[in-house]
Amino acid sequence: MTRRADTGPEAGRLVRAIRRCRACDLPSESKPVAVEFTGQRFFLLGQAPGKEEIRRGLPFCGPAGRNLFRWFAEAGMGDEVTVRSRLFFCAVAHCWPGTRPGSSDDRPPSPAMRRACSAHVLAELALVDPDWVVAVGAMAATAVFGRAVGLADTVGPAHRVAWGGRERSVIVLPHPSGLSRWLHAEAHRRAHAEAMQALARAWAETWGLPPR
Repeated sequence: MTRRADTGPEAGRLVRAIRRCRACDLPSESKPVAVEFTGQRFFLLGQAPGKEEIRRGLPFCGPAGRNLFRWFAEAGMGDEVTVRSRLFFCAVAHCWPGTRPGSSDDRPPSPAMRRACSAHVLAELALVDPDWVVAVGAMAATAVFGRAVGLADTVGPAHRVAWGGRERSVIVLPHPSGLSRWLHAEAHRRAHAEAMQALARAWAETWGLPPR
């Protein structure tokens, strides 16, 4: 498939439209995080930005992002700059949902937030039109599969899933947040290693890199 290096005005208009969105009742400092499509061929769907992502306007730039980019580097996918140039970052919710009542931990995006953002996600998906999707966390995997799924059933080999009008290859990863305990189990660590190997192979084949 021949792809454009960028989409010019179309990509810019979509980013501006998402950043202007105020559909949800959220903390005043919470603003949508969206990045411009510049020819990436992989599409990552996360859960929602945190405070650091809102402050910098960049997906996965906080502690969870550092873990995620470490996974990618260990898989031979390159450093953060290289990965961001080849992997488009999106999220089920584009705004920081705020904190849990009585806690400093971020709360998950509500069903209303997810519904409000679904059109943005599908518009970004249509713009990138990727063959490969990386779903980070159970909430993102559920959005891609179109039904409730768990990490134990989906992390590991790639899946073929119809999403956004056609079938795509989907790799599910656990969320890299330090709050997640999913990787504490040995079986889960093996599944995660299998998923990263599948992603590394797809990455190498797509970008013409030597296999590891």
